[in-house]
Amino acid sequence: MLYCVGALFGAIASVDILCMMLSSLIFNTIYSKTLDISSSFFFLIMAAFYAVTCILLLSVLIHRVK
Repeated sequence: MLYCVGALFGAIASVDILCMMLSSLIFNTIYSKTLDISSSFFFLIMAAFYAVTCILLLSVLIHRVK
C-alpha cells in the first residue's frame, strides 16, 4: 500500500515539474511575440488564461456539490 502512495507522489511531482517547464517555455514565447504589440498585452493574455482556469475549476466544484 505504501508503495502505491510513493508512486502517486512521484507521478504528481513529475507532472508538476513538466508543467513548470512547459509553462515557462510557452509564456516566454508568447511574451516575445506580443512585445511588439504592447508591453502589457502579455499580462492580459495571462489574465485570460487564469480566468478560464478559474471558470473550469468553479464548474467542476459546482457539479461535484450536486
